[in-house]
Amino acid sequence: MAAAALVAVLVSGCGGDSEAATLTKAEYVKQADAICAERKKEWTSDLASYKKKVKEENASSDPDKQAELAEDVLDESLLPALQKQLESLEELGPPAGKEKQVDKMLKSLSNGIENIEKGGLKALVSEGFEDFAGEAKALGVNCPL
Repeated sequence: MAAAALVAVLVSGCGGDSEAATLTKAEYVKQADAICAERKKEWTSDLASYKKKVKEENASSDPDKQAELAEDVLDESLLPALQKQLESLEELGPPAGKEKQVDKMLKSLSNGIENIEKGGLKALVSEGFEDFAGEAKALGVNCPL
């Protein structure tokens, strides 16, 4: 009898309403801001590590070595942090009525990431993510890159 009750509880938890609760715009903005702040925090730490590494390797006057170290930081830290940000924003789900706006914002971020994957550090500098930043701002999300 206890086993049957346990099975009933487990089954009831696996079916039924599979839709996640839709966030309000205010909830979405608050959670998206937190996601972006976490990525910014990671990038700030990565920049400090990069500067320390440049100093440790006496690369202050060696632009080629600085570029090599920067590419390493990009591949090992910056890009994964951006990808994590995109995934986290995608998981939020858009607030009602803002689906197209959120989709456009996420597509811009995804395109920027793809450009960086293809072009490396130069793409990060030249890409700028202006479209993403503008679309985020239009939604009320504070997510500067």
